[in-house]
Amino acid sequence: MSHEWYVTTTTTSGTAVSCISTVSALGPLRVDGVRVTPAQRSLLAALVLHRRRGATVDDLVDAVWCDHAPASATASVQNQISRLRRRLGQATIVFDANRYVLTSPTDVDRFESVGASARHPACALVPGAIEDALALWRGTPYDELSNSVDAQIERRRLESLQARLIERLAIEYLTAGRHDDATAVLEVRVGAEPLHERAWELLIASEYLAGRRTTALAEFVELEGILSDRLDIHPSAPLRRLNMIVSTERPLDLTTLVAHQPPSGQRDERRLA
Repeated sequence: MSHEWYVTTTTTSGTAVSCISTVSALGPLRVDGVRVTPAQRSLLAALVLHRRRGATVDDLVDAVWCDHAPASATASVQNQISRLRRRLGQATIVFDANRYVLTSPTDVDRFESVGASARHPACALVPGAIEDALALWRGTPYDELSNSVDAQIERRRLESLQARLIERLAIEYLTAGRHDDATAVLEVRVGAEPLHERAWELLIASEYLAGRRTTALAEFVELEGILSDRLDIHPSAPLRRLNMIVSTERPLDLTTLVAHQPPSGQRDERRLA
């Protein structure tokens, strides 16, 4: 489904500008309702990447060509921006304080807006809002900038945000009693990231809450084998406690499970003896 947003932004010089195009970079770059060339897609991807501060010509050259920029790179950037302005509207890309600024809304901004809310367990989020945000993900973000270090860093950050959103969606499903829906998204998650213990924890919980105790126990054994083979470690303490609850058929406190946030940046002392 194609969307258009009418937006007004203000440059640092105080000039108000308006545009109606949406640029999508969470997958092959596209502009709603407009065809752009491969060169223009790369340039737009770089503008999305630098959308918060704007990009100098050098920033754009570095993002598009990295260490292999031809002598004509600067002229090529300026020429392609002129063509994009004619095609998308002069207000879509403005030149302000020696930087090119993309004024169009982006799918990245919409994705990040929901992701920011997902960081806080107390922040209300309906499953539909998370589903809509995840649906924006169409492939590899900034794939046109495969050699750019900045794009690689941003891609990893977005992938981490995507994982957080998937897990938050699973939590919302579990809270609403939608155990099968939670299981479905978590199976995809652990398939993509088999070492991510939080996703396994939620998956085992969803299977147990759905009445599939044998499956939940088997999943813990599967995770145990993966961690032993690949990292030579045991499952985390929360996972071992969860497995004990499942093994002894005790009630699972969903509130405690949802509130649990795995520690980060701490020394791992779970090496096998």
